[in-house]
Amino acid sequence: AEAAALAATLRSGCMRNLRSVSCLDNAIGNDGAAALSAALPSLPALQALDLRRNAVGDAGASALAAALPAARELRQLFLGGNAVADAGAAALAAALPRCSTALKEIDLLGVCPAARRRGVGVGPAAEAALRAACNARRVRVYLRHVDVTRCSYEEPPPAVPRKARPVMTVPSFFRRGQNVRT
Repeated sequence: AEAAALAATLRSGCMRNLRSVSCLDNAIGNDGAAALSAALPSLPALQALDLRRNAVGDAGASALAAALPAARELRQLFLGGNAVADAGAAALAAALPRCSTALKEIDLLGVCPAARRRGVGVGPAAEAALRAACNARRVRVYLRHVDVTRCSYEEPPPAVPRKARPVMTVPSFFRRGQNVRT
């Protein structure tokens, strides 16, 4: 209900310059994800959508995938810690070719504990399809493959070290305690 109210507010057009929406840990489920996906066309400046740990399954991921092409500025989509499985990952993979080139990152790391107990997760075929679609678009994808027989995962790539700042040398006549001679 709260996600639907938020989506109605977002659809009203009063937040056209909104750049980030985070509903982290709010249990919005598939209905909330579908409601928020319907609001994406009303958010032309949206760059990040964080729906981690919200009990979103394949239906919610599919609704988001259908709305992704309308999110022209979306750069990051966070869906980790949900119950997204093969159908949701396949829907995201199918939507990627129609998406804006702004999209740079999709996070599906982790599966919610209740789904893990049921053996839900992105299987190898859907994972391969999503990786291929992401590689074609140069989109980083973070996945944790969970199935009944094994558990393996891919760690996010290590942080790239920042370039060292150039060290400025101070001429000796500006050093503390020294006088400038003329």
